[in-house]
Amino acid sequence: MKNERNVVMTDQESVLLPVADTAGDDRPVVTETGGLRGGRCQSCGAGSFPRAYICPSCNNTTIEEAELPGEGSLYTWTTVHISPTFPTPYTLGYIDLSDGLRLLAQVLAPQEQLRCDLPVRLVSSDQSPTGWGFVPVEGATA
Repeated sequence: MKNERNVVMTDQESVLLPVADTAGDDRPVVTETGGLRGGRCQSCGAGSFPRAYICPSCNNTTIEEAELPGEGSLYTWTTVHISPTFPTPYTLGYIDLSDGLRLLAQVLAPQEQLRCDLPVRLVSSDQSPTGWGFVPVEGATA
């Protein structure tokens, strides 16, 4: 079956979900206690960053603002050498927070210090165009 725009329709309607974005939100991402300002589903407890409007785990809409852990471990990383927006080079990494949430963030450390499973913590930083990033936990070595 096709609609008026000649698009094939299925029995199950596709729904575009709103995308969470921190643009225009002047509040700091890093909380006063060193955590990450995100969201948590009141139904299943899943965390999200930035705060989601619909839970990615259970599709519930009861997402409350929550402080997520500010510590975790580096899952993997890459160095960006060409960027239309930010000065290069810079390092991005997937961070596994201590509550299980994985997020993409800037890693503010030299390549020589990085390794998988490296303990990291959240910091506010003028070195990052976003104003925050993750650094190795003091005493953690490669």
